[in-house]
Amino acid sequence: MARPLLPSEIELPWIRGTNHLLRVFNDVASSYKYFWFWGLLECTAHPESYEITFEDLVIEMVKKAWYPHHYFHLNFGTQDRLAQHIDIIRKAEGLEEDVTVLALDATLRSPQRHSDTSKVLGNLMRYVPYRFLQPWMDEILRGKRGGNIEKDTVRLAEQLARDPHRCPIYHFSGPSKQAIFVKPEWLSYLSDHHQILKNFLFWHLAQYLQDRNPNVPNVLHKIEYHPAERDQNAARKLWTPYMQAHPETRCIFSDEPIHRYDIDHFLPWSFVAHNDVWNTVPIPPSVNSQKGNRIPIVTLHVPGFLTLQYALFQFVWQAEALRNKQAKTFQAYTNLFKMDELRIAELSFEAFATRMREQVEPMISIARSQGFGEFG
Repeated sequence: MARPLLPSEIELPWIRGTNHLLRVFNDVASSYKYFWFWGLLECTAHPESYEITFEDLVIEMVKKAWYPHHYFHLNFGTQDRLAQHIDIIRKAEGLEEDVTVLALDATLRSPQRHSDTSKVLGNLMRYVPYRFLQPWMDEILRGKRGGNIEKDTVRLAEQLARDPHRCPIYHFSGPSKQAIFVKPEWLSYLSDHHQILKNFLFWHLAQYLQDRNPNVPNVLHKIEYHPAERDQNAARKLWTPYMQAHPETRCIFSDEPIHRYDIDHFLPWSFVAHNDVWNTVPIPPSVNSQKGNRIPIVTLHVPGFLTLQYALFQFVWQAEALRNKQAKTFQAYTNLFKMDELRIAELSFEAFATRMREQVEPMISIARSQGFGEFG
């Protein structure tokens, strides 16, 4: 698939070598370079030294790739090995998919980390630091393959550091060349333009991931996890008056009466990455805890979900003051149905359910194919 032209709003500020940086993500077949550059951006956001170890950089790579792969279940591509590497780490360390970034960082840096984890980190250090610099030296290295490319890159990076036209971001340092030395002008550039460069990275990474996850919603929002974005307060403002008016409502998963309730994402938030009210239901906290990030079963749970959603829509439609006060939240239905609220309100239950089923059931199938487990 052809890559669109880079939008003007994220064109990069100029520095010697900008033209080479712009080519870093050309013809990328795996995700390594994206996450290496992201790690480099993190390590230079508040720089304390010009020197950064390979280990610090690959630990940042793993941390940044963890949530897109494990929590959001994004496919990194059939040729990609980074996802396989972090699968090994998760199994070796016994980590949950939603482990906190701090806990993951502590595990990766621990002297007691599993030997498989150390092996994975070592494998990540072998190629990416060198491959990332290819745009600065591709003409010189053209035709070279195999084991020589790493040694040639180390040698050329040091030579080109003095070239006023090709100056690469870093060259290699330390006794065993297991660290990078970021050129002072590049360090300032990376730090001063951190957000612009992150936008540049995210735009390219989103294109890469969308190509490999063509039917998955909100890929851009799944690159970086922000816990605060998982917020059902707006939906709760519609469900609370509904539940007060309908205390007889039963859980669509367990069929038990609902006395206390959480607002649950019917399709997991980690799949849809939004809080639209049409994808929410009230369920007992114990059921919510059991369900976690699993997907509903179509035959068991969708009929009850559709019935409850129709009842909520009609309740809010008839409560004009509530509808007007929560107009932005209620608008999620018009976005889903592609019709205005009046036309939705005029739909019979059968028509409402059919239209909603046509949206929801394919998403459940996609989520299942991505590796989300079923609940029930």
